[in-house]
Amino acid sequence: MRLAASSKVRAIQQLLVEEQCDWAVWMGADTVIMNTAIRFQDFLPQDASKDLIVGSDKGGGYNSGVFIFRNTDWSKRTLDDWWNMKEFVQPPGLSKSGDNSAMKALLANMEDFKDHVLVPPRCTMNSFAKFLTVPESRNIMDELVFKPWYLDSGYYHKGDFIAHAPGIDNKAEALKLLLIEARSERAATGSGLVRSRDEVN
Repeated sequence: MRLAASSKVRAIQQLLVEEQCDWAVWMGADTVIMNTAIRFQDFLPQDASKDLIVGSDKGGGYNSGVFIFRNTDWSKRTLDDWWNMKEFVQPPGLSKSGDNSAMKALLANMEDFKDHVLVPPRCTMNSFAKFLTVPESRNIMDELVFKPWYLDSGYYHKGDFIAHAPGIDNKAEALKLLLIEARSERAATGSGLVRSRDEVN
């Protein structure tokens, strides 16, 4: 028996086969669109050989929280291979389903990876949200001490397209905070387009 997170593979397969769409996007339940002025179409590759767009993960490898598959035979074979990596399936009761580990292993051993896979900076479509403790917040606000992660393009900054809260225990509260932030940005700017990352780089 597979956990619900593994359904992403079957969902994308269904879209590619039954809906005949050109591209199929997956966004996990722990992601929030923060900037509605950005569209997925804005960064789809012009190179027709690229069939998968996926972001990097903390600690190496790739993250399956947000990804995009082009409707090609290569994509369909890759999705089949991903689904069939049953050795990574975790039993019910664990916090991880194993689908992300399977994707990492699949891409790490893929001989034609460079020909078909595009890995943009994480801030393009899968910025990881970093939640601070009160002392960390005071340190940054009062002393302007920028930690390495604060300037890291892999973490969410205002203006990024999507914020993702992977590996966080209190996901409901984290997502509530992200939704509040997304709504306040849209209300303040009309579009949510605020490139604060440019200001800190």
